[in-house]
Amino acid sequence: MARSRAVGVVGLGRMGGPVAGHLATAGHGVAAFDPDPRAELAPGVRRVSGYVDLAGCDTVLVLAGGRAVPEILLADGRLRPEWRDRDVLVCATVDPGEMRRLHETAGRDGGRLLDAPLCRGDHGARRGDLLALVGGAEDVLTRCADVLEAFCSDVVHVGGPGAGQVAKLVNNMLLWTGIAAVAEGLRLGEELGVRRGPLVDGLRRSSAASWVLETWDRPRELPWADEDMRMVRAAAGATGLDVPVAEVVERAVAAVRDAGMLSGGGFGAAGWRLPAHPDS
Repeated sequence: MARSRAVGVVGLGRMGGPVAGHLATAGHGVAAFDPDPRAELAPGVRRVSGYVDLAGCDTVLVLAGGRAVPEILLADGRLRPEWRDRDVLVCATVDPGEMRRLHETAGRDGGRLLDAPLCRGDHGARRGDLLALVGGAEDVLTRCADVLEAFCSDVVHVGGPGAGQVAKLVNNMLLWTGIAAVAEGLRLGEELGVRRGPLVDGLRRSSAASWVLETWDRPRELPWADEDMRMVRAAAGATGLDVPVAEVVERAVAAVRDAGMLSGGGFGAAGWRLPAHPDS
């Protein structure tokens, strides 16, 4: 590590808590804010009572829920004074159009943003081998590289402002499409008389192998699936692009959510099937 930094973390949930811990382990001075006083604090992380207490940090990571990000960064349409003249990395998943507007506001008001949404979920956060898909200025990324390396094994600069969120959006679209396809395939196999365990084992070694299959039985919570697909549809609608597969997957995700099957267990715990296409 080049040097120890003063790093602020906003949000101590399933991603933010472990990330803050890895930063402290890497030797950075870490201050963290979460509105929930019960949020767990990793060793070496100092809890603060508000954004103003993070104003002295060199770098700030925003890991709170995506819809909260504009409120965290802005006040009365301007970048909050606490975030000016420092590097702010938005690691939450945010609508790409909203992210570009935040970049514009920050640039106007003396802030420096990177969108750096994270992939590989809470398991990756605990292990410290997340993937960051980064959008924004290359010089800001270079300056923040040692911060990201504390909890990421891979950092990919995919383009300018908002590009990281676009990449995460596409990742989420492909992820949930893959989950839907695997669920349907396994149900078909079972209906044709093949037990799920041996079928999954065989498919993991086949040309159909994927991260979804590999982690099919891993315990996890997936409360954000329908929000992911909502953003996919909204982004596609803004471009006029027809995404019929995403439309089917969005309905499947909504059906699973409404049935209460996204609250725990692995992907396979839900046992879900795609709803019929309205034209079928």
